[in-house]
Amino acid sequence: MLTDSTAPAALLAYGRQYPGSEVLLKTRLGNIRVRLYDDTPIHKANFLLLTRRGVFDETVFNRVVKDFAVQGGQTSGPRTIQLHRYRLPPEIRPRHFHVKGALGMARYDDAQNPGTCLPTLTFTL
Repeated sequence: MLTDSTAPAALLAYGRQYPGSEVLLKTRLGNIRVRLYDDTPIHKANFLLLTRRGVFDETVFNRVVKDFAVQGGQTSGPRTIQLHRYRLPPEIRPRHFHVKGALGMARYDDAQNPGTCLPTLTFTL
């Protein structure tokens, strides 16, 4: 089980053992190919782990704003019930910013932990 304190090291180890840089998201309206950056190894491994576990299968895109963003990832399906909530440290890189086609991770909305992130999907249109 991942916790706030164990997640970074565990995810780095997972990323070394099970590498990958692309994910194909299949939707009823078409496929989305996602390329993950190597210089955000914790978030990359987290996304690969959750994707491989099927956490995002049948995810509903719960926020769609035309010409702005599509957001999803927090589902209540059978796979997410087993997922314990944990926070990840930020891996903010100046050259990675939201442009059309970017995939991002939502920040955790907690005044005590403003720099931490949760496993959700956000696409910038």
